[in-house]
Amino acid sequence: MTPPRAGCSTRLGRGVAVLAALLLTTAVAGCGEQDSPQATTEAIYGHLAAQEFEEACALIDPKMVMLSEMFADSCASPMAEDRTAEEWGTLEGASVDAAQVQVSGDSATVPQAALSFDGEPSSHIDVSLSLDDGKWFVVDFGY
Repeated sequence: MTPPRAGCSTRLGRGVAVLAALLLTTAVAGCGEQDSPQATTEAIYGHLAAQEFEEACALIDPKMVMLSEMFADSCASPMAEDRTAEEWGTLEGASVDAAQVQVSGDSATVPQAALSFDGEPSSHIDVSLSLDDGKWFVVDFGY
């Protein structure tokens, strides 16, 4: 067996380090959207504000999505027809005061008072969520 050329093992080590950093960044970037009631609530309203209805549907409890699809082509189609772009835009900047979130086992409630949009208090209803397989899903919310 011949010894490695000078610098080869260092380049390989750097390559492994760069690959590990990329994988970690990808893993962290994919996390967070459903790891807390606060994050899930902020994410669903963010997707609605951007009119990303399929992404919003992915944050809704799968049982609720299945029920809605009994009455429409898809979960997203009633949302797309429900409001104008300007109306959806009023949901931008959703923020949840995590201290007010009420968690009990695999259920959570984000009270209306804990929710704001671009710093303005919410006029929407409380947001109800459920925990399934380590992810929080919206069960009921006002949009």
